[in-house]
Amino acid sequence: PRFWFPCVDSYSELCTWKLEYTVDAAMVAVSNGDLVETVYTHDMRKKTFHYMLAIPTAASNISLAIGPFEILVDPYMHEVTHFCLPQLLPLLKHTTSYLHEVFEFYEEIL
Repeated sequence: PRFWFPCVDSYSELCTWKLEYTVDAAMVAVSNGDLVETVYTHDMRKKTFHYMLAIPTAASNISLAIGPFEILVDPYMHEVTHFCLPQLLPLLKHTTSYLHEVFEFYEEIL
């Protein structure tokens, strides 16, 4: 994180974050926090993803993935979103189809 966050080198330095990533229009930027909005440039060639991370987090725990991802909102848990490369969408749908049952199981025992 030193090169991305040059002023925050300590693991104990917890901060809230406003994260903005500008990518080509065909790409998706996935990061920590809540996606607040996605704004396209006037020529529609790029877009900026605005994330807010309200939970104090060390810079070393911030992650970012950029790619031509397919976005799958979980049909049972609308607050959960899955991402994959386009050719893997059928596999993602199959792999995550029972995830809500796992969450329900753990919610009952916790």
